[in-house]
Amino acid sequence: MTFNKCSVRGKLYGYMMDEAGNEVQDIEKLNAIDFQGKDSDFEWYDKKLLDAIEQNDNDVHNFFTLLSLCHTVMSEEKNGKIIYQAQSSDDHALVSASRTFDFAFII
Repeated sequence: MTFNKCSVRGKLYGYMMDEAGNEVQDIEKLNAIDFQGKDSDFEWYDKKLLDAIEQNDNDVHNFFTLLSLCHTVMSEEKNGKIIYQAQSSDDHALVSASRTFDFAFII
């Protein structure tokens, strides 16, 4: 599983629209946001979510805080990096996405 889209209090994030207002189906044509090496496997295209975090949107902060806390993932440190081990690929994707957006689960 990958973290591609979310809804926070009715606001949709991750839905990319073209000039005509239609959802872009082939996101490979878009440029992914550069998270400066935080997670090389993670790709996100919608800057609105980053803007909401930077503007301290309380609902978005609560959303990511809960994602980074409510799961079954175990974390461990190896060579100075936090590694997540999860039984569920869903939990792993959500916790990894949270970390990329600077809401990290650390033991």
